[in-house]
Amino acid sequence: RIARLLIDLDVKVDAFFDVSPKRIGSTRHGVPILPQQQLASWKKKNQSGFAIGAVGIRGRRHIVRDLLQGAGFNEPLDTVCIA
Repeated sequence: RIARLLIDLDVKVDAFFDVSPKRIGSTRHGVPILPQQQLASWKKKNQSGFAIGAVGIRGRRHIVRDLLQGAGFNEPLDTVCIA
């Protein structure tokens, strides 16, 4: 839902990152879904990129925050986690 709202506001969405093998390799709203292991390399190629960590499971936000931080993102400068 969040991506659809952003796209409707003409915000460019470059990629989605996921842990689910079922979703990785497909697209959502025409945007590729990549494995979380590619997050750091994406950040290196997109220095000014911004990441939104959308968490759908209660109590898991800290895991996504840790993944983003490990990939080189700094909250709130270039990332934010939302539920």
